[in-house]
Amino acid sequence: MKFAATYRQVLRIVVAVACGIVGVWMVTLLQSDAIQGRQQTTLQLALTVAALATPIGAYWATWLVRVHWPGRSTVIAMLLAMAIIPLYVQAAAWEAGFGKLGWYTVAQTPHTPWLTSWRAAVWVYLVAALPWSTAFAFAGLSRLDRRLQDLSRLERGAISTWWIVVFPRLTPTLVVSFAFVAVVVATELTVADLYMIDTVARELYLGFAMGDSLAENWRASATMIGAWFLWCTLCMATSIYGWRGQPTISAGAPSASTRLSATPRAIAITTVLAPLLMLSILPIGSLLLAAGRAVYFVDGDIQRRWSVQVLCDNLAAGVSEFRSEMFWTTSIGIVAATITVALACCLVHLANRNRYTACFVLSINGFLMVIPGPLLGLSLVSVFNSPALPFLHDLYDHSIAAPVVVGVLRGLPIVTAIVYLMSKMIPLPILELSSMDGLNRWQHWWIIRWPLTRGGLAVAWLLSLALTMGEHSATFAVTPPGITTMAHRIFVLIHSGARQKQASLTLLGLACFVVIAIIAGVAMSGRKRAT
Repeated sequence: MKFAATYRQVLRIVVAVACGIVGVWMVTLLQSDAIQGRQQTTLQLALTVAALATPIGAYWATWLVRVHWPGRSTVIAMLLAMAIIPLYVQAAAWEAGFGKLGWYTVAQTPHTPWLTSWRAAVWVYLVAALPWSTAFAFAGLSRLDRRLQDLSRLERGAISTWWIVVFPRLTPTLVVSFAFVAVVVATELTVADLYMIDTVARELYLGFAMGDSLAENWRASATMIGAWFLWCTLCMATSIYGWRGQPTISAGAPSASTRLSATPRAIAITTVLAPLLMLSILPIGSLLLAAGRAVYFVDGDIQRRWSVQVLCDNLAAGVSEFRSEMFWTTSIGIVAATITVALACCLVHLANRNRYTACFVLSINGFLMVIPGPLLGLSLVSVFNSPALPFLHDLYDHSIAAPVVVGVLRGLPIVTAIVYLMSKMIPLPILELSSMDGLNRWQHWWIIRWPLTRGGLAVAWLLSLALTMGEHSATFAVTPPGITTMAHRIFVLIHSGARQKQASLTLLGLACFVVIAIIAGVAMSGRKRAT
Protein backbone atom coordinates (compact mmCIF):
# COMPACT_ATOMS: atom_id res chain seq x y z
CA MET A 1 0.00 0.00 0.00
CA LYS A 2 1.36 3.40 -0.98
CA PHE A 3 0.84 6.15 1.59
CA ALA A 4 0.91 9.83 0.58
CA ALA A 5 1.94 10.94 4.05
CA THR A 6 4.98 9.25 5.60
CA TYR A 7 6.71 9.61 8.90
CA ARG A 8 9.56 11.33 7.11
CA GLN A 9 7.15 14.06 6.13
CA VAL A 10 5.82 14.17 9.70
CA LEU A 11 9.38 14.58 10.98
CA ARG A 12 9.97 17.47 8.59
CA ILE A 13 6.81 19.21 9.80
CA VAL A 14 7.66 18.72 13.47
CA VAL A 15 11.24 19.91 12.99
CA ALA A 16 10.07 23.01 11.12
CA VAL A 17 7.56 23.92 13.84
CA ALA A 18 10.14 23.27 16.58
CA CYS A 19 12.71 25.45 14.80
CA GLY A 20 10.11 28.19 14.65
CA ILE A 21 9.56 27.94 18.40
CA VAL A 22 13.32 28.13 18.99
CA GLY A 23 13.40 31.19 16.74
CA VAL A 24 10.67 32.89 18.78
CA TRP A 25 12.60 32.08 21.97
CA MET A 26 15.78 33.57 20.46
CA VAL A 27 13.87 36.76 19.66
CA THR A 28 12.93 37.10 23.34
CA LEU A 29 16.63 36.94 24.28
CA LEU A 30 17.25 40.12 22.27
CA GLN A 31 14.94 42.18 24.50
CA SER A 32 15.66 43.98 27.74
CA ASP A 33 15.43 41.99 30.97
CA ALA A 34 11.93 43.20 31.89
CA ILE A 35 10.48 42.63 28.42
CA GLN A 36 12.38 39.36 28.02
CA GLY A 37 10.89 37.91 31.20
CA ARG A 38 7.27 38.57 30.31
CA GLN A 39 7.72 37.41 26.71
CA GLN A 40 9.28 34.14 27.84
CA THR A 41 6.52 33.65 30.39
CA THR A 42 3.94 34.21 27.65
CA LEU A 43 5.66 31.72 25.38
CA GLN A 44 5.95 29.08 28.12
CA LEU A 45 2.31 29.42 29.13
CA ALA A 46 1.06 29.30 25.54
CA LEU A 47 3.18 26.29 24.58
CA THR A 48 2.27 24.41 27.77
CA VAL A 49 -1.46 24.78 27.18
CA ALA A 50 -1.16 23.95 23.47
CA ALA A 51 1.00 20.89 24.16
CA LEU A 52 -1.61 19.56 26.59
CA ALA A 53 -4.74 20.43 24.62
CA THR A 54 -3.67 19.18 21.18
CA PRO A 55 -3.16 15.45 21.96
CA ILE A 56 -6.23 15.33 24.22
CA GLY A 57 -8.33 16.92 21.49
CA ALA A 58 -6.98 14.46 18.91
CA TYR A 59 -7.82 11.53 21.20
CA TRP A 60 -11.35 12.75 21.85
CA ALA A 61 -11.96 13.45 18.16
CA THR A 62 -10.90 9.89 17.29
CA TRP A 63 -13.87 8.60 19.31
CA LEU A 64 -16.31 11.02 17.65
CA VAL A 65 -15.68 10.70 13.90
CA ARG A 66 -17.85 8.11 12.08
CA VAL A 67 -18.54 6.00 15.17
CA HIS A 68 -21.65 5.44 17.28
CA TRP A 69 -21.69 4.82 21.02
CA PRO A 70 -23.96 5.88 23.91
CA GLY A 71 -23.17 9.44 24.87
CA ARG A 72 -21.52 10.56 21.60
CA SER A 73 -24.20 13.14 20.86
CA THR A 74 -23.97 14.40 24.43
CA VAL A 75 -20.21 14.83 24.09
CA ILE A 76 -20.56 16.81 20.86
CA ALA A 77 -23.23 19.05 22.40
CA MET A 78 -21.10 19.67 25.50
CA LEU A 79 -18.04 20.50 23.42
CA LEU A 80 -20.07 22.96 21.34
CA ALA A 81 -21.33 24.68 24.48
CA MET A 82 -17.84 24.79 26.03
CA ALA A 83 -16.41 26.31 22.84
CA ILE A 84 -18.94 29.14 22.89
CA ILE A 85 -18.68 29.91 26.62
CA PRO A 86 -16.07 32.70 27.00
CA LEU A 87 -13.02 32.55 29.21
CA TYR A 88 -14.25 34.98 31.84
CA VAL A 89 -17.33 32.81 32.46
CA GLN A 90 -15.23 29.67 32.76
CA ALA A 91 -12.72 31.40 35.02
CA ALA A 92 -15.49 32.71 37.27
CA ALA A 93 -17.09 29.25 37.46
CA TRP A 94 -13.90 27.47 38.48
CA GLU A 95 -13.01 30.28 40.86
CA ALA A 96 -16.40 29.86 42.59
CA GLY A 97 -15.45 26.31 43.51
CA PHE A 98 -11.70 26.07 43.81
CA GLY A 99 -10.43 29.66 44.05
CA LYS A 100 -9.49 31.58 47.17
CA LEU A 101 -13.10 31.91 48.35
CA GLY A 102 -14.57 28.88 46.56
CA TRP A 103 -16.78 26.41 48.38
CA TYR A 104 -14.20 23.60 48.24
CA THR A 105 -11.41 25.87 49.42
CA VAL A 106 -13.42 27.23 52.33
CA ALA A 107 -14.54 23.76 53.36
CA GLN A 108 -11.30 21.80 52.89
CA THR A 109 -8.17 23.89 52.28
CA PRO A 110 -8.78 27.52 53.28
CA HIS A 111 -5.07 28.40 53.34
CA THR A 112 -4.00 26.58 50.17
CA PRO A 113 -6.53 26.98 47.35
CA TRP A 114 -6.17 24.54 44.49
CA LEU A 115 -6.55 27.22 41.81
CA THR A 116 -3.65 29.57 42.25
CA SER A 117 -0.95 31.13 40.09
CA TRP A 118 0.49 29.10 37.21
CA ARG A 119 -1.49 25.92 37.88
CA ALA A 120 -4.78 27.81 37.81
CA ALA A 121 -3.96 29.64 34.58
CA VAL A 122 -2.91 26.44 32.80
CA TRP A 123 -6.03 24.62 34.00
CA VAL A 124 -8.55 27.27 32.95
CA TYR A 125 -6.86 27.84 29.60
CA LEU A 126 -6.68 24.07 29.01
CA VAL A 127 -10.37 23.52 29.74
CA ALA A 128 -11.28 26.38 27.39
CA ALA A 129 -8.93 25.09 24.66
CA LEU A 130 -10.08 21.47 24.63
CA PRO A 131 -13.25 22.06 22.56
CA TRP A 132 -11.29 23.95 19.91
CA SER A 133 -8.46 21.40 19.69
CA THR A 134 -11.08 18.63 19.43
CA ALA A 135 -12.88 20.56 16.68
CA PHE A 136 -9.66 20.93 14.67
CA ALA A 137 -8.86 17.23 15.00
CA PHE A 138 -12.48 16.32 14.19
CA ALA A 139 -12.30 18.36 10.97
CA GLY A 140 -8.97 16.78 10.06
CA LEU A 141 -10.23 13.24 10.64
CA SER A 142 -13.47 13.92 8.77
CA ARG A 143 -11.65 14.87 5.58
CA LEU A 144 -9.59 11.65 5.45
CA ASP A 145 -10.60 8.89 3.07
CA ARG A 146 -12.11 6.11 5.19
CA ARG A 147 -11.18 3.49 2.59
CA LEU A 148 -7.49 3.78 3.48
CA GLN A 149 -8.28 2.94 7.10
CA ASP A 150 -10.52 0.03 6.11
CA LEU A 151 -7.81 -1.45 3.87
CA SER A 152 -5.22 -1.06 6.60
CA ARG A 153 -7.42 -2.80 9.14
CA LEU A 154 -7.40 -5.89 6.95
CA GLU A 155 -3.66 -6.16 7.63
CA ARG A 156 -3.27 -4.78 11.16
CA GLY A 157 -5.26 -3.74 14.24
CA ALA A 158 -7.09 -0.49 14.92
CA ILE A 159 -4.29 1.02 17.02
CA SER A 160 -1.61 0.24 14.43
CA THR A 161 -3.87 1.65 11.74
CA TRP A 162 -4.25 4.90 13.65
CA TRP A 163 -0.50 5.36 14.07
CA ILE A 164 0.51 4.26 10.58
CA VAL A 165 -2.36 5.61 8.45
CA VAL A 166 -4.27 8.24 10.41
CA PHE A 167 -1.64 10.04 12.46
CA PRO A 168 0.68 11.04 9.57
CA ARG A 169 -2.28 12.52 7.69
CA LEU A 170 -3.65 14.21 10.79
CA THR A 171 -0.34 15.87 11.73
CA PRO A 172 -0.81 19.02 9.55
CA THR A 173 -4.20 19.66 11.18
CA LEU A 174 -2.69 19.15 14.64
CA VAL A 175 -0.04 21.74 13.81
CA VAL A 176 -2.76 24.28 12.97
CA SER A 177 -4.58 23.37 16.20
CA PHE A 178 -1.39 23.76 18.22
CA ALA A 179 -0.62 27.16 16.72
CA PHE A 180 -4.20 28.39 17.19
CA VAL A 181 -4.35 27.47 20.88
CA ALA A 182 -0.89 28.92 21.54
CA VAL A 183 -1.71 32.25 19.87
CA VAL A 184 -5.06 32.63 21.65
CA VAL A 185 -3.45 31.98 25.05
CA ALA A 186 -0.57 34.36 24.30
CA THR A 187 -2.87 37.25 23.36
CA GLU A 188 -5.54 36.76 26.04
CA LEU A 189 -5.75 38.86 29.21
CA THR A 190 -8.53 37.72 31.54
CA VAL A 191 -7.09 34.56 33.08
CA ALA A 192 -3.50 35.81 33.13
CA ASP A 193 -4.53 38.92 35.05
CA LEU A 194 -6.80 36.99 37.43
CA TYR A 195 -3.96 34.71 38.52
CA MET A 196 -1.23 37.35 38.16
CA ILE A 197 0.79 35.66 35.41
CA ASP A 198 3.24 38.20 34.03
CA THR A 199 2.36 37.88 30.33
CA VAL A 200 2.67 40.47 27.58
CA ALA A 201 -1.10 41.07 27.49
CA ARG A 202 -1.27 41.64 31.26
CA GLU A 203 1.63 44.09 31.17
CA LEU A 204 -0.07 46.04 28.40
CA TYR A 205 -3.22 46.16 30.52
CA LEU A 206 -1.32 47.38 33.57
CA GLY A 207 0.59 49.87 31.43
CA PHE A 208 -2.72 51.27 30.20
CA ALA A 209 -3.82 51.73 33.83
CA MET A 210 -0.51 53.44 34.63
CA GLY A 211 -0.76 55.80 31.66
CA ASP A 212 1.85 54.32 29.29
CA SER A 213 1.74 55.74 25.79
CA LEU A 214 0.69 53.72 22.75
CA ALA A 215 4.15 54.13 21.20
CA GLU A 216 5.79 52.60 24.28
CA ASN A 217 3.43 49.64 24.18
CA TRP A 218 4.08 49.03 20.50
CA ARG A 219 7.86 49.24 20.96
CA ALA A 220 7.66 46.68 23.76
CA SER A 221 5.49 44.29 21.74
CA ALA A 222 6.43 44.77 18.08
CA THR A 223 9.24 42.21 17.93
CA MET A 224 7.19 39.58 19.72
CA ILE A 225 4.19 40.18 17.46
CA GLY A 226 6.43 39.82 14.42
CA ALA A 227 7.97 36.62 15.76
CA TRP A 228 4.57 35.07 16.51
CA PHE A 229 3.28 36.09 13.07
CA LEU A 230 6.25 34.48 11.31
CA TRP A 231 5.89 31.33 13.41
CA CYS A 232 2.17 31.08 12.58
CA THR A 233 3.02 31.57 8.90
CA LEU A 234 5.56 28.77 9.16
CA CYS A 235 2.98 26.49 10.82
CA MET A 236 0.44 27.23 8.10
CA ALA A 237 2.99 26.67 5.33
CA THR A 238 4.10 23.33 6.78
CA SER A 239 0.47 22.28 7.17
CA ILE A 240 -0.29 23.08 3.54
CA TYR A 241 2.82 21.10 2.62
CA GLY A 242 1.51 18.17 4.65
CA TRP A 243 -2.00 18.35 3.17
CA ARG A 244 -0.71 18.39 -0.39
CA GLY A 245 -1.37 15.14 -2.17
CA GLN A 246 -3.49 13.60 0.59
CA PRO A 247 -6.55 11.69 -0.63
CA THR A 248 -9.73 13.10 0.87
CA ILE A 249 -13.39 12.15 0.87
CA SER A 250 -15.21 13.27 -2.25
CA ALA A 251 -18.51 15.10 -1.97
CA GLY A 252 -20.51 12.15 -3.18
CA ALA A 253 -18.72 9.46 -1.19
CA PRO A 254 -20.77 7.69 1.47
CA SER A 255 -19.80 8.36 5.06
CA ALA A 256 -20.24 5.04 6.84
CA SER A 257 -20.39 4.89 10.62
CA THR A 258 -19.14 2.15 12.90
CA ARG A 259 -20.96 0.84 15.93
CA LEU A 260 -18.51 0.11 18.73
CA SER A 261 -18.46 -3.18 20.59
CA ALA A 262 -18.70 -3.40 24.38
CA THR A 263 -15.04 -2.87 25.29
CA PRO A 264 -14.36 0.17 23.04
CA ARG A 265 -17.70 1.59 24.10
CA ALA A 266 -16.68 1.37 27.76
CA ILE A 267 -13.33 3.00 26.99
CA ALA A 268 -15.03 5.87 25.15
CA ILE A 269 -17.49 6.47 27.98
CA THR A 270 -14.73 6.36 30.60
CA THR A 271 -12.13 8.50 28.85
CA VAL A 272 -14.31 10.96 26.90
CA LEU A 273 -17.79 11.29 28.35
CA ALA A 274 -16.86 11.02 32.03
CA PRO A 275 -14.12 13.72 31.95
CA LEU A 276 -16.39 16.07 30.01
CA LEU A 277 -19.18 15.56 32.53
CA MET A 278 -16.75 16.40 35.31
CA LEU A 279 -15.52 19.52 33.49
CA SER A 280 -19.13 20.66 33.10
CA ILE A 281 -20.77 19.65 36.37
CA LEU A 282 -18.07 20.91 38.71
CA PRO A 283 -17.98 24.58 37.54
CA ILE A 284 -21.76 24.84 37.06
CA GLY A 285 -22.38 23.23 40.43
CA SER A 286 -19.89 25.62 42.01
CA LEU A 287 -21.78 28.59 40.58
CA LEU A 288 -25.10 27.24 41.86
CA LEU A 289 -23.62 26.68 45.33
CA ALA A 290 -22.11 30.18 45.41
CA ALA A 291 -25.28 31.89 44.19
CA GLY A 292 -27.59 30.02 46.56
CA ARG A 293 -25.48 30.13 49.69
CA ALA A 294 -26.31 32.48 52.56
CA VAL A 295 -24.27 33.24 55.69
CA TYR A 296 -26.00 33.37 59.10
CA PHE A 297 -24.79 34.23 62.58
CA VAL A 298 -26.23 31.78 65.09
CA ASP A 299 -25.15 32.18 68.75
CA GLY A 300 -21.96 33.87 67.65
CA ASP A 301 -21.09 31.14 65.14
CA ILE A 302 -20.95 31.57 61.36
CA GLN A 303 -23.16 29.10 59.52
CA ARG A 304 -23.46 28.76 55.78
CA ARG A 305 -26.66 27.38 54.32
CA TRP A 306 -27.80 26.77 50.78
CA SER A 307 -31.37 27.04 49.59
CA VAL A 308 -33.26 27.23 46.34
CA GLN A 309 -35.06 30.34 47.59
CA VAL A 310 -31.79 32.23 48.03
CA LEU A 311 -30.64 31.08 44.58
CA CYS A 312 -33.84 32.28 42.91
CA ASP A 313 -33.74 35.60 44.80
CA ASN A 314 -30.14 36.23 43.77
CA LEU A 315 -30.85 35.39 40.12
CA ALA A 316 -33.91 37.67 40.10
CA ALA A 317 -31.87 40.42 41.72
CA GLY A 318 -29.13 39.84 39.15
CA VAL A 319 -31.54 40.28 36.25
CA SER A 320 -32.71 43.57 37.75
CA GLU A 321 -29.27 44.85 38.72
CA PHE A 322 -27.36 43.81 35.60
CA ARG A 323 -29.99 44.32 32.89
CA SER A 324 -28.03 47.26 31.50
CA GLU A 325 -24.88 45.13 31.12
CA MET A 326 -26.84 42.35 29.42
CA PHE A 327 -28.53 44.81 27.06
CA TRP A 328 -25.32 46.50 25.94
CA THR A 329 -23.45 43.21 25.61
CA THR A 330 -26.19 41.72 23.43
CA SER A 331 -26.50 44.89 21.31
CA ILE A 332 -22.77 45.06 20.65
CA GLY A 333 -22.68 41.35 19.86
CA ILE A 334 -25.56 41.44 17.36
CA VAL A 335 -24.17 44.40 15.40
CA ALA A 336 -20.60 43.06 15.43
CA ALA A 337 -21.66 39.55 14.41
CA THR A 338 -23.63 40.83 11.42
CA ILE A 339 -20.71 42.97 10.21
CA THR A 340 -18.20 40.18 10.84
CA VAL A 341 -20.07 37.59 8.77
CA ALA A 342 -20.61 40.04 5.91
CA LEU A 343 -16.94 41.04 5.93
CA ALA A 344 -15.84 37.39 6.17
CA CYS A 345 -17.91 36.54 3.08
CA CYS A 346 -16.19 39.35 1.17
CA LEU A 347 -12.76 38.16 2.28
CA VAL A 348 -13.52 34.56 1.30
CA HIS A 349 -14.72 35.71 -2.12
CA LEU A 350 -11.49 37.65 -2.49
CA ALA A 351 -9.39 34.69 -1.32
CA ASN A 352 -10.98 32.34 -3.86
CA ARG A 353 -9.78 34.43 -6.80
CA ASN A 354 -6.11 33.39 -6.85
CA ARG A 355 -3.26 32.43 -4.57
CA TYR A 356 -2.03 36.00 -4.14
CA THR A 357 -5.33 37.30 -2.81
CA ALA A 358 -5.54 34.18 -0.64
CA CYS A 359 -2.16 34.99 0.89
CA PHE A 360 -3.28 38.58 1.43
CA VAL A 361 -6.44 37.50 3.27
CA LEU A 362 -4.49 34.94 5.28
CA SER A 363 -1.94 37.59 6.29
CA ILE A 364 -4.64 39.99 7.48
CA ASN A 365 -6.29 37.34 9.60
CA GLY A 366 -2.94 36.12 10.90
CA PHE A 367 -2.01 39.61 12.06
CA LEU A 368 -5.36 40.05 13.80
CA MET A 369 -4.77 36.74 15.57
CA VAL A 370 -1.31 37.52 16.95
CA ILE A 371 -1.89 41.10 18.13
CA PRO A 372 -2.61 41.13 21.89
CA GLY A 373 -6.12 42.18 22.84
CA PRO A 374 -5.09 45.15 25.05
CA LEU A 375 -2.80 46.51 22.33
CA LEU A 376 -5.60 46.31 19.77
CA GLY A 377 -7.94 48.17 22.12
CA LEU A 378 -5.39 50.89 22.87
CA SER A 379 -4.67 51.33 19.16
CA LEU A 380 -8.37 51.82 18.41
CA VAL A 381 -8.63 54.36 21.23
CA SER A 382 -5.82 56.32 19.59
CA VAL A 383 -7.57 56.17 16.21
CA PHE A 384 -10.95 57.28 17.55
CA ASN A 385 -9.33 60.15 19.49
CA SER A 386 -7.05 61.27 16.66
CA PRO A 387 -7.17 65.04 15.97
CA ALA A 388 -6.99 64.25 12.26
CA LEU A 389 -10.31 62.37 12.45
CA PRO A 390 -12.65 64.64 14.44
CA PHE A 391 -15.81 62.93 13.16
CA LEU A 392 -14.81 59.81 15.12
CA HIS A 393 -14.84 61.61 18.48
CA ASP A 394 -18.61 61.60 18.82
CA LEU A 395 -18.80 58.01 17.65
CA TYR A 396 -16.41 57.01 20.39
CA ASP A 397 -18.13 58.98 23.16
CA HIS A 398 -21.79 58.49 22.26
CA SER A 399 -22.14 55.15 20.47
CA ILE A 400 -21.09 51.53 20.55
CA ALA A 401 -18.97 51.91 17.40
CA ALA A 402 -15.63 51.31 19.14
CA PRO A 403 -16.55 48.03 20.92
CA VAL A 404 -18.28 46.86 17.73
CA VAL A 405 -15.08 47.42 15.75
CA VAL A 406 -13.14 45.49 18.40
CA GLY A 407 -15.62 42.62 18.21
CA VAL A 408 -15.34 42.52 14.43
CA LEU A 409 -11.54 42.51 14.43
CA ARG A 410 -11.26 39.89 17.17
CA GLY A 411 -13.80 37.51 15.65
CA LEU A 412 -12.95 37.97 11.97
CA PRO A 413 -10.16 35.31 11.70
CA ILE A 414 -12.29 32.48 13.12
CA VAL A 415 -15.44 33.46 11.23
CA THR A 416 -13.48 33.81 7.97
CA ALA A 417 -12.09 30.30 8.43
CA ILE A 418 -15.60 28.90 8.99
CA VAL A 419 -17.05 30.68 5.96
CA TYR A 420 -14.12 29.48 3.86
CA LEU A 421 -14.73 25.88 4.92
CA MET A 422 -18.42 26.27 4.10
CA SER A 423 -17.57 27.49 0.61
CA LYS A 424 -15.27 24.53 0.01
CA MET A 425 -17.92 22.01 1.04
CA ILE A 426 -20.10 22.82 -1.99
CA PRO A 427 -19.76 19.92 -4.46
CA LEU A 428 -17.68 20.91 -7.48
CA PRO A 429 -20.11 19.43 -10.08
CA ILE A 430 -22.86 21.78 -8.86
CA LEU A 431 -20.59 24.80 -9.34
CA GLU A 432 -19.57 23.61 -12.81
CA LEU A 433 -23.19 23.08 -13.88
CA SER A 434 -24.20 26.53 -12.62
CA SER A 435 -21.42 28.17 -14.62
CA MET A 436 -22.58 26.31 -17.75
CA ASP A 437 -26.12 27.63 -17.24
CA GLY A 438 -24.92 31.19 -17.76
CA LEU A 439 -25.71 32.52 -14.28
CA ASN A 440 -24.13 35.85 -13.42
CA ARG A 441 -22.26 36.41 -10.17
CA TRP A 442 -25.26 37.47 -8.10
CA GLN A 443 -27.55 34.74 -9.49
CA HIS A 444 -24.82 32.20 -8.81
CA TRP A 445 -24.59 33.36 -5.20
CA TRP A 446 -28.35 33.60 -4.57
CA ILE A 447 -29.44 30.41 -6.35
CA ILE A 448 -26.48 28.11 -5.66
CA ARG A 449 -24.30 29.24 -2.76
CA TRP A 450 -26.88 30.79 -0.43
CA PRO A 451 -29.17 27.72 -0.09
CA LEU A 452 -26.14 25.45 0.46
CA THR A 453 -24.31 27.66 2.96
CA ARG A 454 -26.99 29.54 4.90
CA GLY A 455 -26.91 26.97 7.71
CA GLY A 456 -23.14 27.38 8.00
CA LEU A 457 -23.47 31.16 7.87
CA ALA A 458 -26.02 30.99 10.69
CA VAL A 459 -23.56 28.98 12.77
CA ALA A 460 -20.79 31.48 11.93
CA TRP A 461 -23.06 34.37 12.97
CA LEU A 462 -23.93 32.72 16.28
CA LEU A 463 -20.27 31.95 16.96
CA SER A 464 -19.33 35.54 16.16
CA LEU A 465 -22.09 36.72 18.50
CA ALA A 466 -20.71 34.56 21.30
CA LEU A 467 -17.11 35.66 20.66
CA THR A 468 -18.06 39.34 20.73
CA MET A 469 -20.18 38.97 23.87
CA GLY A 470 -17.28 37.16 25.53
CA GLU A 471 -14.55 39.59 24.46
CA HIS A 472 -12.81 41.47 27.27
CA SER A 473 -9.10 41.69 26.43
CA ALA A 474 -9.63 44.57 24.00
CA THR A 475 -13.06 45.99 24.84
CA PHE A 476 -12.12 47.20 28.32
CA ALA A 477 -10.17 50.07 26.76
CA VAL A 478 -12.70 51.15 24.13
CA THR A 479 -16.03 50.93 25.97
CA PRO A 480 -17.46 54.49 26.08
CA PRO A 481 -18.57 56.17 29.32
CA GLY A 482 -21.90 54.95 30.66
CA ILE A 483 -21.68 51.54 28.97
CA THR A 484 -20.53 48.44 30.85
CA THR A 485 -20.44 44.96 29.36
CA MET A 486 -21.01 41.68 31.17
CA ALA A 487 -17.39 40.70 30.61
CA HIS A 488 -16.10 43.83 32.32
CA ARG A 489 -18.56 43.59 35.22
CA ILE A 490 -17.74 39.92 35.92
CA PHE A 491 -14.04 40.70 35.62
CA VAL A 492 -14.40 43.40 38.27
CA LEU A 493 -16.52 41.18 40.53
CA ILE A 494 -13.95 38.37 40.42
CA HIS A 495 -11.27 40.76 41.66
CA SER A 496 -13.50 42.40 44.27
CA GLY A 497 -14.55 39.18 45.99
CA ALA A 498 -18.33 39.72 45.66
CA ARG A 499 -18.95 35.99 45.20
CA GLN A 500 -22.75 35.95 45.24
CA LYS A 501 -23.10 38.74 42.69
CA GLN A 502 -20.33 37.21 40.59
CA ALA A 503 -21.98 33.78 40.62
CA SER A 504 -25.42 35.20 39.83
CA LEU A 505 -24.23 37.26 36.87
CA THR A 506 -22.05 34.40 35.64
CA LEU A 507 -25.03 32.02 35.74
CA LEU A 508 -27.10 34.51 33.75
CA GLY A 509 -24.31 34.88 31.22
CA LEU A 510 -23.85 31.12 31.10
CA ALA A 511 -27.56 30.71 30.33
CA CYS A 512 -27.24 33.17 27.42
CA PHE A 513 -24.29 31.32 25.91
CA VAL A 514 -25.94 27.91 26.37
CA VAL A 515 -28.98 29.22 24.46
CA ILE A 516 -26.65 30.38 21.66
CA ALA A 517 -25.00 26.94 21.64
CA ILE A 518 -28.38 25.21 21.40
CA ILE A 519 -29.46 27.40 18.48
CA ALA A 520 -26.11 26.76 16.77
CA GLY A 521 -26.56 23.02 17.28
CA VAL A 522 -30.03 23.15 15.76
CA ALA A 523 -28.66 25.12 12.79
CA MET A 524 -25.87 22.56 12.31
CA SER A 525 -28.25 19.60 12.46
CA GLY A 526 -30.61 21.33 10.02
CA ARG A 527 -27.74 21.89 7.63
CA LYS A 528 -26.75 18.21 7.80
CA ARG A 529 -30.32 17.14 6.97
CA ALA A 530 -30.40 19.59 4.06
CA THR A 531 -27.18 18.17 2.59
